[in-house]
Amino acid sequence: MYKEIIYMNADISFGYTDGGHACCIIKYQGMEFVGEATCHPEDEDMCNEKTGLTIAHMRAQIKFLQHYKDNNLRPRLSALEHLHNCIK
Repeated sequence: MYKEIIYMNADISFGYTDGGHACCIIKYQGMEFVGEATCHPEDEDMCNEKTGLTIAHMRAQIKFLQHYKDNNLRPRLSALEHLHNCIK
């Protein structure tokens, strides 16, 4: 559920860079998280647009959620642990 709340303020766009790389950009509070996907030359017969965009979106989501965890959740958790220790 927290992911949906975070994404309400995010702008997600899909596209292609030069050379046919699939690209997904998540813009959230002035920051951009870019996920890219390329197809290996030996696997070109199995690659398609939806697969590339899905992989790029997942990579952008991973970067976004790592940033959110490191800069929002961990400081809150450490403050909560400090409060808990003070109460004991």
